[in-house]
Amino acid sequence: MFMLEKTIKGLLLFGSVYFVVDGLIHLLNIKLISVADVWPKSAVAYSILLDAIFASFIFLAAGMALVLQSDLKKYKTAILASSLWAIWHGFLLIFLSFNLGLVKLTIPWPSVHLWFPFYDQYLAFQGCLLLLYAVLVLIWFKKK
Repeated sequence: MFMLEKTIKGLLLFGSVYFVVDGLIHLLNIKLISVADVWPKSAVAYSILLDAIFASFIFLAAGMALVLQSDLKKYKTAILASSLWAIWHGFLLIFLSFNLGLVKLTIPWPSVHLWFPFYDQYLAFQGCLLLLYAVLVLIWFKKK
């Protein structure tokens, strides 16, 4: 049981750090570098707006993950809720990674997928990590 709780705490802490980095990528509009002169100004402006809003929410998620990992027992209901969301989001990322073909569609604009040629597989990996987190939380919650 102790190892399971330690693993969940570790995943929440890792997620918090990851979210901060991801939020900064969106807040600084790094994914828009190669499209700024190609896309219409209205599309770039709207993307900047959505990136800022997304960054704000991702910073909220980072803070929540940091708080949740501080006391699993105290925040067990919120952790359960986060695992249910992780199931949804994990399957969503896996589905999109296999069906969207983001890298193929954005070859002329590599910053959109952060200059990462295996971005679709990376999305699937993120989805798998979320599902792993959800499974571990559900096992932990059931044992409680």
